[in-house]
Amino acid sequence: MFRAPHETDMDLKLATRAHYGTSHTPDVRGRGEVQHYIGAVNEFHAALLVFADTTEKVEFADEVTERYRVKFLEKNNAVLASRSNVMSPMITGPARFS
Repeated sequence: MFRAPHETDMDLKLATRAHYGTSHTPDVRGRGEVQHYIGAVNEFHAALLVFADTTEKVEFADEVTERYRVKFLEKNNAVLASRSNVMSPMITGPARFS
């Protein structure tokens, strides 16, 4: 059954850490990641419900959206974890390699 996305679904620390090396305001960017997740899942569900004209179709839309929500979190967490290794010279300063 579909469970509406909530801010606590996504690890805010992970989302913030993903932007430490690439942003002057990683906390703002982290909260933006959480809001993006909520918006994406809600928009996906709304798009499916447009075509759901029976109870069975509504239930199917809920099931598909729940699978989407779970996979979105799984894949997005992997992306955020990999982004935490990225460092921008605009944030960290030049390397000054010889």
